[in-house]
Amino acid sequence: MKILFIDKQEKSAGMGTYSETTIDWLKKRGQQVIPLRYGDKLSHTDPKNTVLLPFFAGSKSTYFIPSNKTIPVAKQVIEKEKPDVIHLSLALSPLDFYFPKLAHDHHIPIVGIFHAGFPSTPSGSLRVNPRSSLSTIGVKSVFISYLPCLRQLDKVIVFSQNVANFLISVKIKKDRVVVIPNSVDTNLYSPGNSHFKKINKIQFAYLFLGRLDRQKNPDLLIDAFLSAGESCLAPTKLIMVGSGTFGTLGEDLLNKYKSHPNIIFTGSITDRKQKIDIIRSADVFVQPSSYEGMSFSLLEAMSCGLAPITTDAGNHAEVIGNSGILLDHTKIPDQLPISLQIFQKNPRLGKEMGKKARQIIKQNYNLDQNINKLINVYKSVSSGQA
Repeated sequence: MKILFIDKQEKSAGMGTYSETTIDWLKKRGQQVIPLRYGDKLSHTDPKNTVLLPFFAGSKSTYFIPSNKTIPVAKQVIEKEKPDVIHLSLALSPLDFYFPKLAHDHHIPIVGIFHAGFPSTPSGSLRVNPRSSLSTIGVKSVFISYLPCLRQLDKVIVFSQNVANFLISVKIKKDRVVVIPNSVDTNLYSPGNSHFKKINKIQFAYLFLGRLDRQKNPDLLIDAFLSAGESCLAPTKLIMVGSGTFGTLGEDLLNKYKSHPNIIFTGSITDRKQKIDIIRSADVFVQPSSYEGMSFSLLEAMSCGLAPITTDAGNHAEVIGNSGILLDHTKIPDQLPISLQIFQKNPRLGKEMGKKARQIIKQNYNLDQNINKLINVYKSVSSGQA
């Protein structure tokens, strides 16, 4: 099967991780994938057959405004490659609303995927919880604004049943919505020995893995960690993996705490083996984000056997189940210090929950089985059975 995969150049996290992993595994399954992505110039991380979509304005972290060359390039690629199906990453550009028509004009089915999520509400409907953050309201607003586009797609893929229920409640046909969550290679991300743990003489550690930006609340994590008191901190480390952009919160935190004996800043880690080694050095993964979709960092840490502490932002309540602690994303400063102390005072609890966490990932977020689900979606729409 030939798949035209429309996304953007972004390899640091989120959609970039999804695209890279999904394309690699589709190829392993014998599928032919042509990436068509918004970007300035080809990089060493792009597959060799990548075609770049020109744009007037935008960047890897923003919405792309098309130029007068964007549509002609897209048409040329579609007419030349004649794909069996188009895979469209949503919320990238105003052209998202045009691609379904372009695909159907060429008699090609199109599947769209949303990478966003939000905490559940009792009804799963449009009703806003009074305690919802502005980011949650913003994400729901994006979904609503995309309804004209979603109704033209042959299938809409989302990462959680919570989001699926929401779309169905706003009149997207139930048989068009498919839940396929983010996934990880559970053979690769697995428990094991850690060189990082040995050289840093770690007895017990919390791990933060992500951008040191305001959305992720690394400052609240450090405050909560330090609030335990020096007497409790002596055998405990906080490992901060990631970096922030120049002049942001991350730089301030690094300057303020880089000499603290119990806090380890590693910077951004791009080597996968090194990242896994660091994950294995910790006992508890902490993600105090105000907003998330479905975090790959959370899935990777749980797959390596770490107990999770995370907020209810995004779809994380569905992910962690009974394997960790779920925080209200509007009450992080109150709830996070208590959660850290629970694990710090009961190390065995972390090990027990870590085993549960890995079982959850193996059962529900296994990359091998979820790639098969994605291929089945492609087959169903290309055969006209959707």
